[in-house]
Order: sequence, then C-alpha cells, then structure tokens
Amino acid sequence: MLIYFDTFVSTVGLLCIVLCWIPQTMETLKVRRCTVNRSFLILTFVGAVSLTLHSVFISDVPFMILNFCAAVGSSINLYFSIYPSEHPN
Repeated sequence: MLIYFDTFVSTVGLLCIVLCWIPQTMETLKVRRCTVNRSFLILTFVGAVSLTLHSVFISDVPFMILNFCAAVGSSINLYFSIYPSEHPN
C-alpha cells in the first residue's frame, strides 16, 4: 500500500511541475522572449534531462514522459531567454 501512495505522491508532484510550464511556455511562444531567470532555466533543463535518462534506465514510462515534457518546456523558455525575438508577434 505504501508503494502506491509513494507513486501517487511523486506523480502528482511531477505533474504539477510539468503543468506549471504550460502557461509560461505559451506566453514565451507568444511574445518570443522569456524573462525567467536563466540560471533557473538551465538548472531545470539539466535536472529534467537527467531525470528523463534515469527514467529510461529504470524503465519508468510515466516519469520518462513527464520529465521529457518538463525538459521540452524548459528548453523552449531557455532558447527564447538566450535568443529573444526583436519583433514579437
């Protein structure tokens, strides 16, 4: 029973982290720039990629998908933090 609770809690936590990237990434894509702290974006990207690889090694498909989504969200924001558009749409 404890293992199911542990999985549930960790899944909820990761889902919340992934879901928080959606409004930020949509805004970033809209204005073609990101003002989120670049160090935060780099650390989040490296962490998400590391956890994606770990999920692959332990064959945990849900965490693979969720961490991959977090890596994509942070990479989009990181890209527009480094290369902001001069002419937003």
